[in-house]
Amino acid sequence: MIPSASAATAVAECPDERLLLQFDRGELSDPAYSSISLHVSSCDRCVETLDQLLSDGEDEADDDPLIACLKQCLRAPQSPMSLEYTALENRAKALEAEAKIRRAAAWDQGLGVDGKPVVGLRIGPYEVLGRVGRGGMGVVYRALQPRLQRTVAIKMILAGHHASDSTVARFMREGKAVARLHHANVVQVYELGEHEGLPYLAMEYVEGGCLEAKLGHEAFEPRDAAALMVILAKAVQYAHNQGVVHRDLKPANVLLAQDGTPKITDFGLAKLLDADPDDNSTVFLTETDTILGTPNYMAPEQAEGRSADIGRATDVYALGAILYALLTGHPPFQEKTKLKTLERVRATPPISPSGLRPEVPYWLEAICLTCLEKSPQRRFPTAQALADDLERWLSDERPQGTPSTITRLTRSTRKNLGKVVCGSALLMAVSGFALKKPDLMAVSGSVPDKSHQAIEQAQRDLASGRAVTLIGKTGGPKWSDWRSEKANGLQELGVDQTWLVSTWNRALVELLPDPQSDSYRINVQVRHEKNGTAGEVGLYFARKTSPFQTSKIEFFTQLTFDDVRTVRSTVLTQMVTKPGMLPVKRPHRVQLFPRLISNSERPDDYDQKLASFPGPEFEPSGELEARWNDLEIVVTPAKITAGWNGRTFSMTPAEVQKGIEFGQQEIENSLTAHPDRVRRTPRGFIPKFELRGGVGLYVRNGAASFRSFTVTPLKTSPLVRETSKEL
Repeated sequence: MIPSASAATAVAECPDERLLLQFDRGELSDPAYSSISLHVSSCDRCVETLDQLLSDGEDEADDDPLIACLKQCLRAPQSPMSLEYTALENRAKALEAEAKIRRAAAWDQGLGVDGKPVVGLRIGPYEVLGRVGRGGMGVVYRALQPRLQRTVAIKMILAGHHASDSTVARFMREGKAVARLHHANVVQVYELGEHEGLPYLAMEYVEGGCLEAKLGHEAFEPRDAAALMVILAKAVQYAHNQGVVHRDLKPANVLLAQDGTPKITDFGLAKLLDADPDDNSTVFLTETDTILGTPNYMAPEQAEGRSADIGRATDVYALGAILYALLTGHPPFQEKTKLKTLERVRATPPISPSGLRPEVPYWLEAICLTCLEKSPQRRFPTAQALADDLERWLSDERPQGTPSTITRLTRSTRKNLGKVVCGSALLMAVSGFALKKPDLMAVSGSVPDKSHQAIEQAQRDLASGRAVTLIGKTGGPKWSDWRSEKANGLQELGVDQTWLVSTWNRALVELLPDPQSDSYRINVQVRHEKNGTAGEVGLYFARKTSPFQTSKIEFFTQLTFDDVRTVRSTVLTQMVTKPGMLPVKRPHRVQLFPRLISNSERPDDYDQKLASFPGPEFEPSGELEARWNDLEIVVTPAKITAGWNGRTFSMTPAEVQKGIEFGQQEIENSLTAHPDRVRRTPRGFIPKFELRGGVGLYVRNGAASFRSFTVTPLKTSPLVRETSKEL
């Protein structure tokens, strides 16, 4: 039973021997135990009866050292002031601590109160199916609710009956906090019950893993990270509206359902803003100067133990820390020890996300750093304000809640005025050297990566409406990121100093993370090098990843042609299927289609063309003649036009999306008919076609040279122009 705070009343009549034995073994509920204990303390007859029962049971081989110690106390009572009494009391405390450790280990191994395996037992109306995991205070089991045929998660206190009052209070507090919340992105609590005197929570079962495990692979794409944070921020705002502050938001406490829906869990440290001061369950959770939370995602006011300052802004900081982790792959502060991490949280500003990952957009970085301000007053005032700014950025609008470049610079200058003055004098003294060696003037003391600087400049030029050339007539790209099969591919300069990409399987070489607009044109010249297989070469655009799947999935649209310059290229034939049928030439074709692939350890998984939009057919050039082909893609919200050597074909984004859904349905039908196939394309996953996304080179089973790769924005809104000026 859950301990009662009310005073127990002694029983009027002497209990029978059965109750005395249950009292001796600790099998009674807390109220009954307290009542009989009060009676025995003033009844000599019951003391004699209990002593006789204990003596009679000596031959029953009771191996519990704690009970044995208590029995010794009953047989030979000592004065509370005697040394023997103190020794026995200390021994009892030590044995109780040992029993607590044993009980915690048993729960962690999937054993119940009586030491029997929990699997197959019933906890309340639930049948335990298996152990899911454990946390700092609780162990979680997967269970079945037979009446509703519903799978649930059962959370119980790890220490069992030996849990401290503060642990029980925290556990009860989690149930009370989540019971207020009914939101699609918060793990639901179905019941707060008790089993054999222990409280438990029956909760929604989420089987897709947690965000922390997903982050173990690599950072998210900026737009995917922002979209996920919009969902989490709105869920946190809902909790705040209900008077609940989470206080322990982190990727490990964000579960992902099978369809990718994020759900916030673990409200064990929650603070109820409207809590009754007389509520005993708040005593252990609001102690002054107590540090609660996870250091890597903890706000400065938490790291300093300033409980009175912990509120909604604390969760806003944690949301910013999660966004930082999504953008960079790790939290803003991560030291070898918790103490060092707390020190940095309190006093050190985080490294800008773009300093670790240059492709992080400026305004998204500004949103993230606003959340991570040391002072709560400088953060977003609410989680909803954070969500609103993220949505503005996703819609290509300027965020409103972030400080401008000038404001941030002015604040930094005021704070470090002395350093600025001294630095200016030093710069004047060494200006001649600085002009000759600009790369050596980096703050870190190391030469900065010029390719990262180049792509940052390209992003700024595109945002301001200017065209950028990513690969010239000769030489390599200004910036590149190999998106798939890097181990089986190669990038190098060819004999004519143009950029050559070759691969045994499939190469996606990204040249631009984001064209900065929904309307743009891509031009490139491609030459298919001599090769003995029917490979594909061309370019891709609108590449996105799916952050909610268990394996990394790339979704993009490619414009390719299969010009194979070998003797076989002029006589490629289709297979003869009927006797007497003569082989015929198979024409070559330019195609535009969306594709879904996986970059897991098994690259053949999730490799599907979701739709096909054939372009012009052509005869390949001769074996000894290398030809440069002009490829062009014009993307607008109204139409997508693909061009190959001046011949064009087009379709609307709606037609592309329809083709994607048709291709996904074909995948579903194929998996239904052949469930044992090795190919593990995710069922029920229909990607949404978006105009913006990564842009780059595509080569499959062959080699190709590329030159004159240019991206031109077709229109720029006044808002974008204003933003580019500040950049």
